[in-house]
This record gives sequence, C-alpha cells and structure tokens, in this order.
Amino acid sequence: MHPYVKTNDQVLSVTDQLDIGIRLIEVDTHFFLNDLAAATFARTLRNWGPEVLGRFPSISGIKVSEQPLTKDSMDEINAYLSAHPPEFVVVYLETGADIKRSDKFDAIDTLFIDTFGDLLAPVMALDVLAKGMWAGGSINESSSAGHQVLDLASTKTGVCIQSQQKLDPVVVRIA
Repeated sequence: MHPYVKTNDQVLSVTDQLDIGIRLIEVDTHFFLNDLAAATFARTLRNWGPEVLGRFPSISGIKVSEQPLTKDSMDEINAYLSAHPPEFVVVYLETGADIKRSDKFDAIDTLFIDTFGDLLAPVMALDVLAKGMWAGGSINESSSAGHQVLDLASTKTGVCIQSQQKLDPVVVRIA
C-alpha cells in the first residue's frame, strides 16, 4: 500500500494536503468489516451495506479489504497538529447510510474524542454559532481557547455538528 491514499480522484496524503495549506479535510466514512473506514465509492452505491464486500477492486481503485481506516486519517491530522500547534483544521466527516443503519454515531464521537480531545471546538459553542449562521465566531477565537479542530459531519452526532449538504468554506470566517 502507498503511504498515501491513491484513488481515481486523489493522490495526495492528508499530510500533503495540510502541508500545501488546505485546512478543510473531508473524510468519507463508512462502516464495514467491523470498523469505520475512509472510503470513496461511486454515487451508485448509495445503500452501502454487505453487498459491497464482493466488489474487488472498488470503484475508487482500492480493494475493500485495503481501505484505510477513518482512525488513520484522524491520527494523521492529529500528528500534523501536534507538529504545528498554531494551526486550525476543519474536519468534515461525510457519513454513509451504513453509519445510520449500523448506528455507529457513538463510534464516530468516540473516535473524535479519543483522537483530538481538548483540541476539539466545543459542540455547544458550535451549535450556537451554527444557529446564528456562524456570525460572531472566528477561528482565532477558537485557537486562542486552545482548540485546533472544528469537527463537522453530514449527520449530527454528540460531538459533531451537522453541516449543510456540502460545507461552504465562505461560511467559516477566518479572521
């Protein structure tokens, strides 16, 4: 396996992306083979479930059995932040229908808390900002409070706030 995820639409590792200045990382997460995996499959596989296990190689170019774990992506982000303490990263977890079907939202919360801990911007503060269309908050305020990660998900969990269909980078004010 390469030291990066190489698919038909991605060749840069998470660290490579962070090194070139990208601060919004989307991780497509699914639950299969008893774990949360960072996987990219075609839109035709909307009802992701056990039926995908026979697809070798996957449409993204990585065998199902070789898909990297979501934890690996989170650990890579955390390692980057440890080496670059003033940096701030938005992590958007796009969850598939299988996460809901398998009721793995607690696993997502545990993953974020175990990986980032106090680096996470508090969900209650994020809920208030989201309701106000993000007015009144800034990354600098969050960083000053010691938070380096804004965690968003396509479905609200206990730790992640729900993003719109796709995150609009204009909404998050960098000031």
